[in-house]
Amino acid sequence: MGAQEIYGKVSGGPLLGPRPGMEDVDFSDDDTTPLTESIYNGSQRSNMETKGWDVFRVLPPEQDSSSENIQKWLGNAVKFLKVFAYMFTFVVVLVCGVVTKGTTLFMASQLKPDRTIEYCNHELERGKNYAAKISVQERVAWTWCIFFAFLVPELGTTFRSARICVFKSCRRSSFSDFLVVWVFESMHIVGLSLLFFVVLPELDVVKGAMLTNCLCLIPAVLGLASRHHKESKRFLKVVMDLVAIAGQCTGLFIWPIVEFQNNNFVAGAIPIAVFLTSAGWWENYVDRRSPLAPVRQLGRIKDRLKRTRYFVYFFVSVWKILLFFSSMLLFLNLNGAQIGPLFSEFKSSFVSHNINITRVLDRAGPLPDLPGGQKLEEFLQILSVGSTPFYVLLIQITSAYLAYIFGKFACKICIQGFSFAFPVNLTIPVVVSLLISACGLRNGDPCFFKGSIPDYLYWTCPNGDFLNDFISNDHAWIWLIWLLSQTWVTLHIWSPQCERLASTEKLFVTPMYVSLLIDQSLCLNRRRDDEGEVKTEELELDRVGMDDNDISQYYETISIHTESSQPTTTKTKTSDSITRIYACATMWHE
Repeated sequence: MGAQEIYGKVSGGPLLGPRPGMEDVDFSDDDTTPLTESIYNGSQRSNMETKGWDVFRVLPPEQDSSSENIQKWLGNAVKFLKVFAYMFTFVVVLVCGVVTKGTTLFMASQLKPDRTIEYCNHELERGKNYAAKISVQERVAWTWCIFFAFLVPELGTTFRSARICVFKSCRRSSFSDFLVVWVFESMHIVGLSLLFFVVLPELDVVKGAMLTNCLCLIPAVLGLASRHHKESKRFLKVVMDLVAIAGQCTGLFIWPIVEFQNNNFVAGAIPIAVFLTSAGWWENYVDRRSPLAPVRQLGRIKDRLKRTRYFVYFFVSVWKILLFFSSMLLFLNLNGAQIGPLFSEFKSSFVSHNINITRVLDRAGPLPDLPGGQKLEEFLQILSVGSTPFYVLLIQITSAYLAYIFGKFACKICIQGFSFAFPVNLTIPVVVSLLISACGLRNGDPCFFKGSIPDYLYWTCPNGDFLNDFISNDHAWIWLIWLLSQTWVTLHIWSPQCERLASTEKLFVTPMYVSLLIDQSLCLNRRRDDEGEVKTEELELDRVGMDDNDISQYYETISIHTESSQPTTTKTKTSDSITRIYACATMWHE
């Protein structure tokens, strides 16, 4: 093979002629000639496949049917897991909220003094009616159960605050800030104790469940007072706030009037209990931009508490435990219960003890010839199930904790609307529906729940016909107004603005929850002032008024950023809490 066939033609120049034998060789550039042209006459290099890194263009990836199937399967699996996370979290929050509320009301129903309940006669004498009387030992056990249910999350607050104060940074608060928190938390604890040891034992369980939707009065008022001129649709929001406040205020007098007509004068404590209990969520509804000076001051305290919360709540949580215990003793004594058995009968109340069973005689028959003209009553004694209070308490504590944990999980992964807000607002309607059904079943047959619930224990059920007496005479329809007003006050939980995987401090105001009012605690404690995701432009340095040689804009030093050296009037941004890393690199391009 000649040189002409290998190299082609070469054009000769004017000064330099072609070498002999190479007159027809062409060395000109031709962009149309591919790099893989067989210029070496079938050599090994010409037959090699072109590598992706060896060409100046991006080639599409090789099509692999197995890889496409795997990617499609992974995409479907991710979609399924997302739907499962939505549904599973929704079910857990709803079920745990319903169980917590039901067990809490079950414990409160056993505290009414001299309470009697219709007893199942299957093991006695059929055809006769019997009634069980709750003994003092039984009331002692359930009283301690309510206290322990309240105690568990407060101990969690104490331990969490102590851990952060000891092992992390914690600032001290001023005495005035501490005093404000102390006053509001004390009001909340006194109202909570009054509600569970005085009010709820005197009400039937359906009314008690409905009344827990009427604990938003102070948050509603503070939310109205915090409306500022920069809010969108301010007039409409103010009108809705006024409607919500009016709806919450109806709980202060509607049912006290109804209970007074039924000679239940203890229900007069409802307005005090409702008002004081609602003070526990004040911090979430104040704003420093409020047009009212007192609310603005509370808003500034709220901002300072973000840095001093754990120092404050380390002491406040201990105070709340002591105050709840003292209030429990005080209100039980005022309600006619003896204080001594709370301590002397503590051990025996959680083991089997005697329960008095009385045969209910027909008063319409002829009276025997006895002094006083009264009939003889038949008294029996049975042994109680000593472990029942412990198991109910364990269920209550576990379900409340799971509701809190899964609710926080829903907020962290940004599925709050469906898996947090919806089940929390749905808790009371589901509880009311289930309690009405359960009470109807047991009123019809006292032995319906035999084998699952001890025959001498049950919720305090409403008497009479539900539609005629309970709705018309007792005005149970007012509960719908309370539910809607609470939904408006907690409307912020439907539209969160926080980033994904936000910290607990960004999601909730106080460190833990109130287990006795788990659904109200979750929705009212969820922060209203969420900070949205940080934009890219917020990460730019604000160099106005700063020297180019000032290294404090790039590096943090102990001498610059100590608490005593920081200015008091510093404008902070949402990006200030984000760690920024600046890197300088020298790039060499060949």
